[in-house]
Amino acid sequence: MKKKILLILIFINIFSYFSASTIDLSSFERQLKNCNHCSGIEGELKTRLEKFILEEDFYEFNYNEKNEKYKFFIPKGSIVKHSEDKLNLTFYDGKNNSLLVNLRKRGSFFELDTDSLELLLYLANVENYESKVLKFRKRLLDRNKNFIKENQDIEFEKKFE
Repeated sequence: MKKKILLILIFINIFSYFSASTIDLSSFERQLKNCNHCSGIEGELKTRLEKFILEEDFYEFNYNEKNEKYKFFIPKGSIVKHSEDKLNLTFYDGKNNSLLVNLRKRGSFFELDTDSLELLLYLANVENYESKVLKFRKRLLDRNKNFIKENQDIEFEKKFE
């Protein structure tokens, strides 16, 4: 799957510079060499994401909505952006923001959506990314009593009992 995505991205990159009728082997090789820097970026992203997930320190974040106040404990190195119906827990990497976790309001509680985090870890080739995301979720859920536990979280906790 990852190889197919990479090939698609390479061909999109190539076709954005050349028309299909003018592609030859030497230009294709040049484009591949230009894309070799991607592996270095991938390794750097992998290191930053693993550090973020395994980070033990939290800081307190206070969120005010109309007449209600909420307190969260979120990992250091993350920031919170909010839109109308959700909060985005974001990791700032110095170049751009990478969306990691959505917090959706359900009554007075919040639901964690870590799908984009799982996708980033998968694309960065992080080993055992699913269990690392579950550990990350467990740390957040243990620290924040206003987050909703899902079935996957309950099953993960049972493994440690």
